[in-house]
Amino acid sequence: VTLNAFYAGLEDLVKKRTGELEKAYEVQIQNERELRKLREQFVFIAAHELRTPVTAIEWGLATMLEDKLFTEILPENYRQLLESMRQKNKNLLDLVADLLNVARIEKGTLKLESERMGLKGTITSAVESVAPLASKFNVRVSAPIISGELPVVEAHPIYLKEVLINLLTNAIRYNKSGGWVKIEGQKLENEFTLTVEDSGIGIAPEELPNLFKEFYRVKSNETAHIEGTGI
Repeated sequence: VTLNAFYAGLEDLVKKRTGELEKAYEVQIQNERELRKLREQFVFIAAHELRTPVTAIEWGLATMLEDKLFTEILPENYRQLLESMRQKNKNLLDLVADLLNVARIEKGTLKLESERMGLKGTITSAVESVAPLASKFNVRVSAPIISGELPVVEAHPIYLKEVLINLLTNAIRYNKSGGWVKIEGQKLENEFTLTVEDSGIGIAPEELPNLFKEFYRVKSNETAHIEGTGI
């Protein structure tokens, strides 16, 4: 009888502790949801508030630098300073756009309506977009894939181009002077795979699980000087 009572008491204690742990877990999950929601709201509001002044700065700098009468009387060192400011401001504009996209993805409001489209124009445009960066880093970018026949695919033309530009930009920045970046492709039944290959420093196997974490960047002596947010 005493042993049965002991087991009964132990069972009640286990049930009680299990219930307490389940409630604590539910509270923790709810807190994490609320924190995530607050973070999403903050990112979205902050990005929206930043976009207006940053766009105004871009408009002002562009107006000055594209005015020939102004630039002709401007000392060379001042012109270079304004161009540097414009490039930094462009980086900030890109960051704001990335933050807004992250916020839309997390809120589930990013619209991804695909359409039938050709790949050649999108790939060519992406390569042209990164050409100035490739020249700066002395990296050759090629797309042998466009010399062949490419299929019509279902995709979102704007975001497909953005994905390609992001991959190409990373491949250029994390490369070496005199290196190369190449876009290839392969048809697999009802799918078409685009591949961006490069001669860069690569990613260590132990870093791969972190590849798609927000704001995560590989920390090493080789990458310390490279600008970026990890978005």
